[in-house]
Amino acid sequence: MKDFFNPNIFIFTYILFVFTGLIFKTRYLDYSLNPLIFFYVFCGLFCFYIGTKINLKIKKEYILFIILVLLFYYSFILYSYYAFLIVPPIFFILKLDFKKYSKLFYFLGVALLIINFIYIRDIPLFNPDLRRKALTVIFVCGYSLLYIGFNFQTLKKFSPKLFILAFFILFLYGYRTYILILILSTAIILYYKKEIKSNLWLFVLALIFFIVLNIAFLSFTSQKWKLDFLNLIFYRISYTVYVLNLIVEKSGFFGYYHGLWLHPITGDIVGKIVLGYEHNTTSTILGPLILDFGIIEVPIMIFFGSVLATVRKKMKNLKRAVPYYSILLSITLLCVEISPIPLIIFPYLIALYKIS
Repeated sequence: MKDFFNPNIFIFTYILFVFTGLIFKTRYLDYSLNPLIFFYVFCGLFCFYIGTKINLKIKKEYILFIILVLLFYYSFILYSYYAFLIVPPIFFILKLDFKKYSKLFYFLGVALLIINFIYIRDIPLFNPDLRRKALTVIFVCGYSLLYIGFNFQTLKKFSPKLFILAFFILFLYGYRTYILILILSTAIILYYKKEIKSNLWLFVLALIFFIVLNIAFLSFTSQKWKLDFLNLIFYRISYTVYVLNLIVEKSGFFGYYHGLWLHPITGDIVGKIVLGYEHNTTSTILGPLILDFGIIEVPIMIFFGSVLATVRKKMKNLKRAVPYYSILLSITLLCVEISPIPLIIFPYLIALYKIS
């Protein structure tokens, strides 16, 4: 049987995304297309494809050292001296058997996400202006533990109740990306367990609620323009391709910013450079790479492709590699729109560390 969820599905999805964005560009955002965008898309996807042919073999100690150094650096920038309190517990958790403590991780993640509601004193779904405020260290630790716990619990036995609880909490945060990661990663695990058909009803229900989320978000947001759910999807795709085109124009062959990886969050920086004001904009996974060092940095896509391929290969002999692959592939597929550089490096490094 063909493996539907092999890493190359990202290449197909990315091409489809860009193609859709270009089809609808005259409807929503009429602009002059820079031909260099096709060169960058080809190079980025080709580098990713080359990566899928590479099986990485790196000592666990080296990977752990890189994780801890980067974790401390980015935590210090975001949370100052609290980094000294953040890194040790994460180091301890990385040493644990995720499968053994899956249920504990899950409920600890749920508890942290509920505590975060109390901390921000509101529900972001009903107040979209609070969504940035909700991105606390509590929230980051909460959803990370929830994903890890739920995916490993699903590997053992899928629980619709745990899925619905996780979906509902993420639903209240109003973040569509995190809900899609939950849905996609669960579907991928069940696909490899050959249980997806028997649970198809749940995914249909989840997608219906996901549409409700978008409609609810539109009703609460203070946007000047009004779009229905379907038009919003095509507008978002068109807008992301538009921003990518602006980045290509600004960057040329050798980039523009030269130092994006020094910042833990780059969406606002990209927005300020190409749009002229601070706005956490999306430009696909290639956007920040092109803006930083252009064609010199695009080969980083080899790393993403090679980690995915390495983890997938491990699944044949190591069952606990499946949850890591499901989370990684879910994030990667969503990177056809979102631009989580540089923090995306962490799930890749952690997965590589845990399966080594």
